[in-house]
Amino acid sequence: MKKQYTANESKTFWLILLLIAISNLFFLNERIAIIPILFVIIVVAALFLRYELIMEDEKLTLHMKLLNKTIITRKTEPSNIKEMFVITLPTGPGVLLKLNKGLRWRLSKFKPESFIEDFESYASKYEIKLIEIKRNKKPK
Repeated sequence: MKKQYTANESKTFWLILLLIAISNLFFLNERIAIIPILFVIIVVAALFLRYELIMEDEKLTLHMKLLNKTIITRKTEPSNIKEMFVITLPTGPGVLLKLNKGLRWRLSKFKPESFIEDFESYASKYEIKLIEIKRNKKPK
């Protein structure tokens, strides 16, 4: 059972940061502004980030890719997962994995949307504590 899901980085936030960074470059008095230029490069790179989650029988693998080149890979096994939170927000569903060893994983905006149901069945298969959190819709 190998399932693959993908998600892209949110563009709106990074575009706003890019506009701020570029306007900052125009108002600097220095000829060589290394730190603001590096910031612009990092923000432009973040626009092309893509995430790939692979769910296999005995492990979960999360790849962070920049222009289809893997830059960071995180792996975990079901025995390392302490708790799994399924969070339903007005913006869309997400999963939060708390691990025994390592940093937590926040997984949202993955396609196809069936990844939530697949995580719920994964949790029941490996007897992982599953907590569901549902938030109300935005007020009008």
